[in-house]
Amino acid sequence: MRITNHQLDTLLINRKSNMVKKLTGKEIILPGQRLFLWNNGMLVQCYQNAKRFSYQYIDNQKKKKQVAIGTFSPSGDGIATFTIEQALNVYHTAIGNLKNQGIDPQEEKQKRQNQIEQEKKRDRITFDFYSEEWIQNKKYGSKDYQAKVKQRFEKYCDSIKNKPLHRIMEEDLRYILTNLAESSPDKKDSAHRLYLSLSDIFKQARLNKLIDNNPMKDILPEEFPAVKNGKFNNVTKLSDLQRVLIALDHCKGEPATVSALRLMPHFFLRASELLSIKWEDVDFKNRIIKLHKAKVLGRSIKDSSTEDLPYDYYLPLSDYAVEQLTKLKVFTGNSAYVFSNNGKALDHSTLLKALRKCLAEYKIPNATCIHGFRYTARSLLVAKLNIPPRVVEQQMSHSYNVSGEERAVSGDKYGYDNYTYIPERRALMDVYSLFLLGLRDKYVELTPEEARALMIEGKKTEWQKYLEMLQKKYVELSRVYEQVDG
Repeated sequence: MRITNHQLDTLLINRKSNMVKKLTGKEIILPGQRLFLWNNGMLVQCYQNAKRFSYQYIDNQKKKKQVAIGTFSPSGDGIATFTIEQALNVYHTAIGNLKNQGIDPQEEKQKRQNQIEQEKKRDRITFDFYSEEWIQNKKYGSKDYQAKVKQRFEKYCDSIKNKPLHRIMEEDLRYILTNLAESSPDKKDSAHRLYLSLSDIFKQARLNKLIDNNPMKDILPEEFPAVKNGKFNNVTKLSDLQRVLIALDHCKGEPATVSALRLMPHFFLRASELLSIKWEDVDFKNRIIKLHKAKVLGRSIKDSSTEDLPYDYYLPLSDYAVEQLTKLKVFTGNSAYVFSNNGKALDHSTLLKALRKCLAEYKIPNATCIHGFRYTARSLLVAKLNIPPRVVEQQMSHSYNVSGEERAVSGDKYGYDNYTYIPERRALMDVYSLFLLGLRDKYVELTPEEARALMIEGKKTEWQKYLEMLQKKYVELSRVYEQVDG
């Protein structure tokens, strides 16, 4: 039966009509009644509010099937609405594919519908939505870390915030990273950190099949490298260190600040570790402080959420440390934090300013910094006191058996060494405090001629004898502390 678009458009459903009678031989067409077109598999099913095209066919298994095409419209768009000609084109294409390629129209339509649904689902997953989920699911994501990463996204990724993840292109991301890196020299590190986060986000999205291609794959790490900071100011020359120690011993200020300055060389902690010590962490009886490492695998910076984690680091206390802390407790014992003023923990900037002022007054400005005392300890404990590097690394709270390079250096290829060297570390801290105090009070600088003359005479300086005594004392104390409950 040949019907024009106009006839189909004016066809009345469930009402008496001359047009209906002329076309069908019936006075009315009931809702849901079908009209076959051109005596082929094409048909139109009529409802009161719509006329819908579909077609029937026999599949490869000789089963009769029917597939819907879409709604009739005299001005069809060929996607959701169709004219008769457009519907016929869909029908002929599908039957042609069935005959020539064995593609079942019903299965193909279901496949397309699934793709459309998947596309709609993907469109709902914006960068903002997925990045929030990614942040929360990071295994090592602490609260402060999550806040910093989220702030970075909000600040620099506004252009892709509401864009579906699978529609974000390489040029979108390259534009963000390049603009950030080139905005100012101090933003290069921010660009590197953002690069790492974006790389991980899109890698995970690809693994989760939320995107077909990773837009970060051709953006290379060397395009946005990490900013290599130089070494912290530090001092290892004994005569210079002696001047630093004398300056710290004579510094003036608030009790907490003075004590922190004097204990920095003896503790050689990271600033965040030193300033986060609480009185409840200090065990005077067992001469030890329980701490959380500022840096461990997967947690780059110490933050407030580490307080809920088990202690993972111990700082043995020397006689000098116990003496200093006992004096300080008179002033800050009612505060939660050991190094505090007016009940609040000292911050890094306050301590750094005090150190700079102290060194400047003794004409040795910038000789060292808070972190510089870690360089000093790492160098002199091995060089002057012959303490094994493995013991020193443990006391420096380095996660020494994690990386491949560190395992290779230590000879512990498989990371079997789980011993924490607590007895040796107790001995280390005792001896190192004595070393620093002796250096402050006993060390005398000699000229090369004076040193050679003493050697020829077979004499040892007081400092040589003192060092030899400390080296021996370390070995003896290590054995003594073996039976102390760590």
